[in-house]
Amino acid sequence: MGSSSHRRRRKPWYRRLRRWVIKRRTPIGLIAAAVVGAAIVVVAFNYNPAQSDNAGTVPAPAVTRKPIPTATPTPTGPSIPVFTPGPGIFTATVDEPGQIRGNLDGQSILVRWNPDVPTVGVALWSHGQGGNETALETSTWFDVIMENGWMVASSDMGGNNWGNDVGVQSLVDLSQFARTRAGTDNQMLVAASMGGVATLNALRFGALPGECWYGAKPAVDLAAVALTAPNALAQVRNAYAGTMPPLWNPASGDPLLPVARYRTIASPSDTIIVKAQNADLLPSIVAPGSEITAVQSVGDHEDISNLNPVDLAEFAAGCV
Repeated sequence: MGSSSHRRRRKPWYRRLRRWVIKRRTPIGLIAAAVVGAAIVVVAFNYNPAQSDNAGTVPAPAVTRKPIPTATPTPTGPSIPVFTPGPGIFTATVDEPGQIRGNLDGQSILVRWNPDVPTVGVALWSHGQGGNETALETSTWFDVIMENGWMVASSDMGGNNWGNDVGVQSLVDLSQFARTRAGTDNQMLVAASMGGVATLNALRFGALPGECWYGAKPAVDLAAVALTAPNALAQVRNAYAGTMPPLWNPASGDPLLPVARYRTIASPSDTIIVKAQNADLLPSIVAPGSEITAVQSVGDHEDISNLNPVDLAEFAAGCV
C-alpha cells in the first residue's frame, strides 16, 4: 500500500508525444502526413458506391425493412371513391404453366411466372403511356424477380388511363385474379411512367392491399406531367371527361399515401417525367412511418438505366 502513494502520474498523451518528437527530432511534416493518411483510410472505408450519380449501374443501397401494417387502412370521406373486385369473368386464350393470357372483365391481361420456382408473391405491373399488357412480354426487366418466385401480372388498364377509375378498377380486378391463381395475398405494386398515377391512386383510395410500391421514372403529379409528356394534356382530359379533378392527382396529398415501403428510380435528365416534379415529391405525400428510398438513374426518359432488374429484385426481396 505504501508504494502506491509514490507511483508516478502518467503524463497526458500530447505531452508524451511532444517529448517523443523532441527527443527523436522527428520532422513535424511526417507526423502530419501520418494523420492525413489515417483520415484518408477512414473516408475510403466508409465510401458507399450506391451514392454515385450513376446509381442505376451499381448495386442498390441496402434497405432495412421497418415494421409495416399488414392491412392498408381505408380512407374515409364522402368524396373517396370505393372500388370492389369485378365479377371475375375471364376468357383465356393461353393458360399454361408459366403464362396466362386472355380477357378479364373487359381488359386484356398477361400473367407470367416461373413454374419451377415456388411463388412468393404477386407483382402487379402498371404500364406507361402508350403501353399495354404486352410490355411484360417484351421487357427483360422482370426476369430476375420471376426467377426469385414472383408472379408478374399486367393489364391493358384501359390504355392511357392516367390513373382514372378504369385504370384503378382494372388493377383491383387483376389483383384479385392473380393472387387467387398464385395462392398468396403477398403483393407488390410496380409502375413505370404513367403507371405511377394509377398505382398511387389505388393505394390512396384503399382500393388495393400492398406493403411495397416501386416506381420507375414514375408520374406522381398529374397536373405537372400533363404539361411535359407528349400528348399527355389531351389524354388526361380524355381520361377524366374534360376535367382534371384534384382528388385524382396523387400530388394533392389528400388523402395521403398509406404507410408502406416505397422506392423510386429516376433521372434528373428526364424531361418527359421531370424527377423534381414527380419522384422527388413522394416523401411529402406519404403517411408518417413509411420507408422511402430513392435511386438515381441517368439519361433521358427511355434510358435503360431506369429499368434496373437488379435494383427491382433487391427491393422485392424485402417484400417477401
